[in-house]
Amino acid sequence: MRPRLALLLVLLSPARAAAQEITVSPIDLLSHYELGQHAKVMKAVADASRGNLDVVLDALKRDGAAWIAQDGPKWTDRRRMVLATFALEVAHAGLDTQWTNSKNLLEWTCTLLRRERAASGFERAWHLAALALLEGARDLEALEIHLAHMKARIPDEPRLRLARAFVTETIWWDDVMNAWAFNMGSGMPGTPALMPTPRKGQPPDPGALDPAHALVPLLEVPETRNEAALRLAFFSWRAGLTDQALDYLRTITAPDDPGQAHLAHLFRAWSYERQQKNDQAIEALRQSLDLVPGAQSASLLLAVRLHSAGRGQEAKAVMDRMLELDPPVFDPWRNYGYGDLRRWSVLIDDLRRRLR
Repeated sequence: MRPRLALLLVLLSPARAAAQEITVSPIDLLSHYELGQHAKVMKAVADASRGNLDVVLDALKRDGAAWIAQDGPKWTDRRRMVLATFALEVAHAGLDTQWTNSKNLLEWTCTLLRRERAASGFERAWHLAALALLEGARDLEALEIHLAHMKARIPDEPRLRLARAFVTETIWWDDVMNAWAFNMGSGMPGTPALMPTPRKGQPPDPGALDPAHALVPLLEVPETRNEAALRLAFFSWRAGLTDQALDYLRTITAPDDPGQAHLAHLFRAWSYERQQKNDQAIEALRQSLDLVPGAQSASLLLAVRLHSAGRGQEAKAVMDRMLELDPPVFDPWRNYGYGDLRRWSVLIDDLRRRLR
């Protein structure tokens, strides 16, 4: 064990902070991950994520089966779960820098889990986390493949329908931007908010595709109600239906995760701002910042709203609090439009707990 630990510490040392490739065996890292050293191992992988992460997949293909069986039948199931969670975290590390390698790793691990006779609670949780990465990559082809695998293994999973709605939303937004680009090029008036169009450069058609049709039925499903309401509120706000947006947001009384709660308050603030209800907008923004202190979108708007009300010192204090954070806090609004990627930390924490 000592030689492997030494290698790991070399990789994790400050001198290696700028490492560009994994320089220890991925199986060594996997073994330390099994011991619960999740954060240290994943920091090493993150530091190496600009390198060639396909070495992880090669190592798991070559040595993964032997590693799973290494401690005998009693521990096989747990070690399979450890390997699958490790692979998922490596895929997340490469999400922004080498998606092809990440996708291949997800596909291989999915195949490994689907070899079992029936889906376990762990496998369900793993699929949901993999789904978050696929939506984060906005890779609709790979997402469709994964949804087919999920449907075969866990056909009753409610978030399958939410993922289908995400596909519809993504196509719709692509069409909106295509329409906007088409209109800009042709000199026609229009905004990205309200002008969907079929693909292939055709002129705008307001009835081309309505993502609300996919989301509205999900309001009746407890597991998807809050997320559907949040997304419908945003679409309503974009369409100028401010009262409708607020009605949707009022239904989110017990948010699924802190990011969802933050966004619900942020969208309420936008709606109140449009209604020229400055005090309500300020209160909603303060509530959003209670959940994610220093979030840039809410902080900037709160400072503007306070300044417009003649409360300049309060506005300055908000900006000072935002700017003093180093590193800056991650703003949940930046992940909006990437489906369940916002829930990644919740999903991976759940998987890690299952390994204990």
